[in-house]
Amino acid sequence: MNQAEVRPAVCEIPLRSGKPCGVTAKVRCMTCERALCESHQATTTRLVDEVGPDGRLLPFPRTVHLQMCEACFATSPAELARIESEKRAAQIRQEQEEAKRQSLLQIHGPRIEAEEYFVSGAARQALIAAGIPKGVVYKTETIQKKGLFGSRWVETIVSTQHGWRIGNLLWTYDAGGDVSLQSTFLTIMLDQDISNALSNYTTTERATHLRVFVRVEPYADGYKDIGGGHLADWIAAAKAVKQLCGTGI
Repeated sequence: MNQAEVRPAVCEIPLRSGKPCGVTAKVRCMTCERALCESHQATTTRLVDEVGPDGRLLPFPRTVHLQMCEACFATSPAELARIESEKRAAQIRQEQEEAKRQSLLQIHGPRIEAEEYFVSGAARQALIAAGIPKGVVYKTETIQKKGLFGSRWVETIVSTQHGWRIGNLLWTYDAGGDVSLQSTFLTIMLDQDISNALSNYTTTERATHLRVFVRVEPYADGYKDIGGGHLADWIAAAKAVKQLCGTGI
């Protein structure tokens, strides 16, 4: 008597064309009982303890094939619970980040608003619209020149810019080593369009990296850029510009 030929089960999951997959099956879905090939098995990520580079047993994320088809797994209680848990975790993270942002805004809000006034170009446009006159700012360097009677040091102008004098403001500057000091200096806001510069940076980062103000001292028919330092009080600077535009002084 001839025995019936035993054929291996084939994957019963329909393809996009509507035809069954037909690849040799590896498992059968524990929910719908359809035969599955490996490519139609549902997968998930689980932490598996493995020996790490330092010899310790550490949890590593690994992809695990389940005895379930993708359709059944997507609606399984475990997967639905995981999805809900991830959504809730994401919502909690978002709420925490928003709370942190609001806290920082309350603390640093006025300064950030003042920084935005300058880096957005609003302060420059206000000064231009008000017709506030600009002064010339010279950048100088001292070079050694040789003459008939020996060498001498001469201060030479190397570049010029223009800007608005906005008053004496508080600056922070290095005093050598790790020591920083604060003092007031005559301050010029440079006339330059920075509204689109470093646009992928935050307002505070732009205020830090862009050279909006310079410390100056009277020089020739204008001012000399004495360099170094950074403005410590942006709020006072914003108030000075708004007052300047309002009074025309």
